[in-house]
Amino acid sequence: NKWTYRNLGYDPDKFVSIGMMGVNTFYVVVRPDSPWNSVADLVKAAKDSPKGLSYGSHGLGGVNHMVTELFRQKAGIPNLVHVPYRGPQSHVDLMAGLTDFMIDGAAIGHVQAGKLKALAVAFPTRWPTQPNVPTMAEAGYPDVTVQTFFGLSAPAGTPLPIAEKLNAAMRQIASQPDFEKRLLAMNVLPQPMGRAEMDLFIAQQSQKW
Repeated sequence: NKWTYRNLGYDPDKFVSIGMMGVNTFYVVVRPDSPWNSVADLVKAAKDSPKGLSYGSHGLGGVNHMVTELFRQKAGIPNLVHVPYRGPQSHVDLMAGLTDFMIDGAAIGHVQAGKLKALAVAFPTRWPTQPNVPTMAEAGYPDVTVQTFFGLSAPAGTPLPIAEKLNAAMRQIASQPDFEKRLLAMNVLPQPMGRAEMDLFIAQQSQKW
């Protein structure tokens, strides 16, 4: 948001990190009857399309808009038609054939139900619950990754002993036997981090985007 909005109204760099719990990622998805069975197929079709293939997103400047534009740049695709939505209608229209493809995280439920086909996962490694889906790196685009993360931050000025105590509580939760299973069921990969690790992760992501 810091790089997207001119007047954000707050400074996220002043937040006090408590810690991270996990990350999730996005998938390149098409309809099950699509003739494209790989990212290479999709890229070729996009380059051959006079008007450009269309893709849906959850809104202008959102994460899946940004990662799809990153994909377009890295793949050397001259033009794609962005169709911004305000909610899950983007999935419905993709399944109905009104758009050509999408890069999204929430679409994994439709993949598991057989309503969409995943060509790749935009994560550095294969996703544990989808081991048969190749990564974007395997498709030739190692820079096309996206990690949305789940963690806690406190307002600026929060005493550090309080932040440390909350982090200790988070780590205690993360050590419970069913923690990983419950997060993976929500398409979240457990990645517990301390305060300093979370600050570094956010700094790296900020620099990338």
